[in-house]
Amino acid sequence: MLSSRHQGPDLVVYGGSFDPPHLGHQYCINVCLDFFPKTKILVVPASAPVTVHQALKPATASFEHRLEMCRLAFEVPQEQRVTVSSLESEIDPPNYTLKTLKLLKEKYPDMGLCFLMGEDQWDHFAKWNGPLEILRMASVFVVRREPSAELLKNKIENVCMDLGLKAISHKEESLIEIPSYEACVYYQDIKPVLLASSDLRCSISDHGKLGLDEVSEEVESYIFSHRLYK
Repeated sequence: MLSSRHQGPDLVVYGGSFDPPHLGHQYCINVCLDFFPKTKILVVPASAPVTVHQALKPATASFEHRLEMCRLAFEVPQEQRVTVSSLESEIDPPNYTLKTLKLLKEKYPDMGLCFLMGEDQWDHFAKWNGPLEILRMASVFVVRREPSAELLKNKIENVCMDLGLKAISHKEESLIEIPSYEACVYYQDIKPVLLASSDLRCSISDHGKLGLDEVSEEVESYIFSHRLYK
């Protein structure tokens, strides 16, 4: 549990292509909901995704299809802690995370924000568009993808060092403070679920089917009824 000083953000922002959304994405959301019991999550599909090299990377499925699949995958009416947003349709491409957070800060200036990402994204965080500006507006929550939680903690500290930031690790909590920015990098040490949207697209394209426990039944039905990724 977090200390009284770190009760968690008001809103966690989970961005990505979600092309398609799969159970690995759902796992990240579930981890975050457990870690922050009072926090809400905003899932924000990118309308114009970019690569780590800051180049446009057109999604295979349209923004409208990916938005609807995210709603089917993540929104649970009785839970009401996860909402899917079309926010990035308001942003001129390319859809950098920095732009999304700036728009959210304009809409909700008093709301504490946190950005949810996988360990593979954190590996390239220093190369993102405006990483220091991102940390001025939001904390970060990193979900482990590799076998070692200790390695993830070291990665977080090393990226902070590369950015010229002092990082203070908390032994009793899964977080690293960045005092000069009043931001934290939270992380989890639970065994990860390893799925990749690119592999699922290839499975559909090459074999016309998906494996077990890769996407929700609703998303699978949507994909095949709309003949996506063929």
